[in-house]
Amino acid sequence: MEKVRVAEFISKELNPYVHPLYLLPLLSARYHQPLHSTLLCILVLSGVPLTLHTLLRTLHLTDSDVSESPKRILILTVTLLTYLLLYLYLRSYTKILSYVMGTYTLVTAGVTLLTLLDRISIHVTSTVVPAYLLYVLGPRELSYLLYTLTPLVAWSRYVLRKHTLRQLVEGFLTAQLLSYLAHLLLW
Repeated sequence: MEKVRVAEFISKELNPYVHPLYLLPLLSARYHQPLHSTLLCILVLSGVPLTLHTLLRTLHLTDSDVSESPKRILILTVTLLTYLLLYLYLRSYTKILSYVMGTYTLVTAGVTLLTLLDRISIHVTSTVVPAYLLYVLGPRELSYLLYTLTPLVAWSRYVLRKHTLRQLVEGFLTAQLLSYLAHLLLW
C-alpha cells in the first residue's frame, strides 16, 4: 500500500504539465530570452493541454489519465496545433525558444501518431523532452537529474497500472529519438 502512495505522489508531482514551468524560465534566464516570449511558451506548453484536460474532466468526458484514445487524440491534436503555431511565430526572432517549441512540436506529433496505435506514456515522454533539451542547452547537471527521474516516473505509472512496460519504453524512445531528430533539423 505504501508503494502505491509513493507512486501516486511521483505521478502527480511529475505530471506532464509541470516541466515547462521550470524549463522555460531556466533557459530564458540563461540565454536572455524575451519575457513575453517565455511567458507565451509557458502558457502554451503547460496551459493549453492542462486547460483541455481540465475541461474534459469537468464535463465528465474523460478520467484523470485520459484513458480513452479519442480524447487523448483530441487533446494531443489541439496541443500540437498550438505548439506549431507558436513555433512558427518564434522562429523568426528567437533561436532558443523556437528550438524548444520545435522540439515539443515534433515530439507531440510523434506521440499523437503513436497514440493511434497504442497508449504510450506521456508522463515518461514529458520527462525525457526537457532532459534532452537541458542536455543540449544546459545546464547538463539538471539534464542528468531528469534522466535519473525518468525511471522513477515510469515505475510510478507501472505500479499504478496506467501503462505496460512496453508503453513506458515507447514513451522514452519516442521522446529521445524525436528530440534528437528535432535537434538535427532545427539546431
